[in-house]
Amino acid sequence: MRTIRHAVALASACLLAACGGGAGPSEPTSPTAQPASVIRSDFVQLEGCVTDRQHRPLATGVHARASDGRLLASGRSNDEGVFALRVPARGTVQLALDEPGQDTLELLVGSSNLSLTGCLTASA
Repeated sequence: MRTIRHAVALASACLLAACGGGAGPSEPTSPTAQPASVIRSDFVQLEGCVTDRQHRPLATGVHARASDGRLLASGRSNDEGVFALRVPARGTVQLALDEPGQDTLELLVGSSNLSLTGCLTASA
C-alpha cells in the first residue's frame, strides 16, 4: 500500500513540475500568435455540367455574363458535359449555354470556388 502512495506522490510531483508547479498563469515563452491573413482572390472557378433533355452529357459552349450583360467568361463543356469557367469573385453571374433561347442560371459568387450541384439543360 505504501508503494502505491509513493508512486502516486511521485507522479503528482512530476505533473506539477511539468506544468509550472500549479501556480497562477505563467508568461508565454513564445511570441503572441497572430491570426493568419485572409487571402482574397479576385477570381473564382465555377464548375458544372451540361445535359440534354434526356440527361445525357452534352459538349457545348457555355458563357458567364455580368448582370449588365458584359461577357465575363466563356468555354466549352467536354464530352462528359463538364465545364469550368474563371469569373470575377464577389458579384452576380449569369450562366447560360451559347445556343440562342436557352435559360440562364443566376449565381451570387463569393470568394471561394463553386461546384454546381445541378446541370444546365439544353432546351433543344
